[in-house]
Amino acid sequence: MRPARHHPPTPRVHPARVPLQGPADALSVLRAGPLPIVPTVTVLLLDEQHRGLQCLDVAGRADADTIVSIAELMVGLAHQTPLAAVVLGCVRPTGGHDPSPDDVQAFLDAQDLLADVGLDLLDCFVLDERGWASLAELSGAPWLWLGPIDGPRA
Repeated sequence: MRPARHHPPTPRVHPARVPLQGPADALSVLRAGPLPIVPTVTVLLLDEQHRGLQCLDVAGRADADTIVSIAELMVGLAHQTPLAAVVLGCVRPTGGHDPSPDDVQAFLDAQDLLADVGLDLLDCFVLDERGWASLAELSGAPWLWLGPIDGPRA
């Protein structure tokens, strides 16, 4: 596992219905408003051009088990919607944005689950008010975004 990088908050906001080209675009959506005060996973559902279809918040937990549980739910949607890609944002208001080895493994497991039904898990970010970390970056996962790699993964 790669060492965690501490990324500062991302201030810009991404326009609606414009494809998300990379992590910076996804983070601009995830951090567009105030962060929840309880652990929450925000799920960005994207079409094949990485345009937003839906944004869901799953409140109450934002741990490694929740990452895999949400992926299992997305498997059921794979053939019923134009869903092609997923981005997760795990907000941990009191837990910090330092991912654990379990988080990285959960990301890889979730990515495999979704790939089996033709969906891309582009990234899973762990966020708090001080910054964020990318589980795709930490795991060394391949770049699945449509845009070019633009320096660090965001």
